[in-house]
Amino acid sequence: MRPLRTLVLCTALAATACGGTVGYSSAPADGAADASAPGADSSSPSVSDAACVPDGASAPDARAFLFARWPMPNSSSDVSRGAPHPQAYHDNTDGVWQQGWSPQAYSWYDAPTYCAGLTLAGRTWRVPTSIELFSLADVSLASAGIDPVDFPNTPPTEFWSSTQSLVGGDGAWYVFFGSNPYVGDINAPEPNDVRCVASACAPTGGDHYTVADGAVTDNWAHLTWEQATPPGSFTVDQAASHCAALSLAGATWRMPSVKELLTLIDVTQDAPMIDPTAFPGTPPVAFWTATIPLGRTDGWLVSFQYGYTSSIATDDTPSVRCVH
Repeated sequence: MRPLRTLVLCTALAATACGGTVGYSSAPADGAADASAPGADSSSPSVSDAACVPDGASAPDARAFLFARWPMPNSSSDVSRGAPHPQAYHDNTDGVWQQGWSPQAYSWYDAPTYCAGLTLAGRTWRVPTSIELFSLADVSLASAGIDPVDFPNTPPTEFWSSTQSLVGGDGAWYVFFGSNPYVGDINAPEPNDVRCVASACAPTGGDHYTVADGAVTDNWAHLTWEQATPPGSFTVDQAASHCAALSLAGATWRMPSVKELLTLIDVTQDAPMIDPTAFPGTPPVAFWTATIPLGRTDGWLVSFQYGYTSSIATDDTPSVRCVH
């Protein structure tokens, strides 16, 4: 594991502050009123097994970021239910984020051109993958569902990711930032907003999963999962009881947060969208998470048939996969 790094939020007006530094900085957003915030220290785990390229060099292949290679930051509401890594771990992708967003909506096809044309802080910008983009979401916040100090005035709308949908047709994945942010897919020609990321490091190498004693350790996201899908289906209370009673590897197990469970989605696989070697026999169905939608009484789930998130009544009966 490399040393901890800190986040820089770059905008057109922050080129001096952002250039070559790793200090935390907030500055006015593109095309928005001055919303600068005082500087503060903020650090988080950085990408392991990374091959770094100098700032200004060609952008790393976005496919290298299709999986989380960092501990996924969890919202405060999920942390209160036992999840680790509070949302303060902003620099989860070892990247630098555009604090503002595109001045107009773009199709999925045109979004890369917008990011490539950015000249902020002398960096090379690209459209983030869906897992990178959703790492910014905070499901415990109302309004824009994203930190309002780091990303002020973010509109409650859909933002493109670079991830293409495999569910037939001409689709791609987006992240909705608003109350109860979520991941979904939509036709690629549709216009959506864009927030770009600049990555100094392209993660490479290292085994993704290690399987032992009925458990699967994700060496990139630093989580360990129940390997087998338990038989039957579960209400949310039954799912929580199953995880609490699990005794694999002598560990204490729990239901995952929605952000943690999304780290298992493999967008290169057709349904079920999960590594078939590490998790054989996984059905292409929805799985419970411990995340509760803000201001509601239903629960969040992740579909391993389609790869997106949605909510459902807590007495409904999806499947479950526990984590520790």
